[in-house]
Amino acid sequence: MEVRFDINERKTTLIGQHYCMFLVSSDDRKMSATLNAMQELTNIGAILLPLIRPGETFNSQFTIIYSDWHVLGSNGSKRLPTIDPVLF
Repeated sequence: MEVRFDINERKTTLIGQHYCMFLVSSDDRKMSATLNAMQELTNIGAILLPLIRPGETFNSQFTIIYSDWHVLGSNGSKRLPTIDPVLF
């Protein structure tokens, strides 16, 4: 099973965290990210945090926090977290 994300698909930035759509590919079938996919990512020392907003449909948007505290960057890269200039 392959877990991948498209940083340009359904991207959102909220309080300095970058979210995008995650997909699971299995035998050329694509589906929204699932609990199994999140469990597989924890094997590489990362956790997916979903973007869930009350009253809205879940759009398979997640952000990543790695075991070394790096996060998902706006361009899809792994980077150190920074202070969001909009907030501070």
